[in-house]
Amino acid sequence: MAPVQADKTAEAMAELSKEIRSAVGDRPLTAEEVSESRDRQIRSLAGRWETAHDVFHALDEIVTLGLPDDYYAAYPKKLRAVTPETANSAAKKFIHPDQLVWVVVGDRQKIEPVIRALNLGEVQLLEPEGAALTARAQEGAKVR
Repeated sequence: MAPVQADKTAEAMAELSKEIRSAVGDRPLTAEEVSESRDRQIRSLAGRWETAHDVFHALDEIVTLGLPDDYYAAYPKKLRAVTPETANSAAKKFIHPDQLVWVVVGDRQKIEPVIRALNLGEVQLLEPEGAALTARAQEGAKVR
């Protein structure tokens, strides 16, 4: 997730695409990048339990995803075991830049033309509930 200003959407997407491609290509993640990411993840864990809603959401994840009961207790140890080698190996195995799905939310008139110009793939317009916009609805709301 990368919240950005509407007028910087295309630039942010282009930069993210470049970074993702290089991380699985000619510029793997560095020890510093892996360490910073790992530490940030560990430090953010306490915030996952701040409110009753947060606790419910975390427990719901455990049940829904079939995770072990001690998932969050064991998670920091697993994160600390991540090395640049394991991170880069996982990135190459699981990240396929040409198969990314970008979900972009914002002012359509400002961002659609510049996103299309990036040629990152097919653009699909969705209703807020996730249903595809009909051709008629797309035409009626056509960006000029």
